[in-house]
Amino acid sequence: MDLKLKDAAELLKVSEKTLYRWVEGAKIPFYRINRQFRFKTEEIEAWAKNRKAHADEDSEEGNTQHPINIIELLSRSGIHYRIEGDNPETLIRNSMKIIPVPPGIDKESITQLLVSREIMMPTSIGKGIAVPHPRHPELPSINLEFLAICFPEKPFDFGSLDGEPVHTIIILVCANTSRHLRALSEISLLCQKRNVHYLLKNRALREDIYKVMGEERNKIK
Repeated sequence: MDLKLKDAAELLKVSEKTLYRWVEGAKIPFYRINRQFRFKTEEIEAWAKNRKAHADEDSEEGNTQHPINIIELLSRSGIHYRIEGDNPETLIRNSMKIIPVPPGIDKESITQLLVSREIMMPTSIGKGIAVPHPRHPELPSINLEFLAICFPEKPFDFGSLDGEPVHTIIILVCANTSRHLRALSEISLLCQKRNVHYLLKNRALREDIYKVMGEERNKIK
């Protein structure tokens, strides 16, 4: 998280007001550290590149992107409790062993991609939440995308910039970088909601998490 709001706005050549509006609408990947918005240069550059590419496609062919629905993705792989592991790699591997994934997914390959990304750079987004994901998502179909919420047996150090132990990991695998960035933006925004964060931190019942996340998602659409 090397960019502040002003820095990211300058990189994208937009006003801070415009960038803030994108953040509020979960249109761009961001993080919130100590009540301030932060951005990763590589994610912002990838987001800008994909945004331009799809704008060109839309203008030439009239195409629109298939919408991201993280509640639907979550329903494919679910919510899981008491995952054993005292380090990111072990926790990711143990999570991937138990979560269901769409038919056609090579679990071992995806697991290795998740672990490799975590070793390269921690995926904590702050406030006790991490979002492990492949560095370069690439699936043959959006029907293979999935998202799972996993609760470790106990919170532990995940290399978070804010220093908070991670109590929730959200494993995210999308078809391509563009869809990953859009999903990450929505997850980041939802996790800033006080009621969503409270439920995650306290390992609430599945039905309560689904209900509240769905309600909050509808509010930002």
